[in-house]
Amino acid sequence: MKIIALQGKENCGKTATLKLLIGLMKSKYNVIEKSNGRGFDYWVKFDVNGKTAAIYTAGDLGSIIENALKDISECDLFVCAVHTFGDTVKCLYEHA
Repeated sequence: MKIIALQGKENCGKTATLKLLIGLMKSKYNVIEKSNGRGFDYWVKFDVNGKTAAIYTAGDLGSIIENALKDISECDLFVCAVHTFGDTVKCLYEHA
């Protein structure tokens, strides 16, 4: 699995950017599966020319990313947000 993480400080637009990306992806690719959401955050899994890509809007805590990686079955690309340091960064490096 390849991981792309939008990294930045709190409230700098990471989640808003991911939600825009989800909207763009929905207009071009088939949605395979999506979560019911946890508060304002959710994930969507797409079929992109035979590959699977999952976009997850949360990422403030390492445990959130860890649970997302468990919730989302095997995929080729995982896109999420992380803070500039701490649990989320460590979690992603462990899965890279």
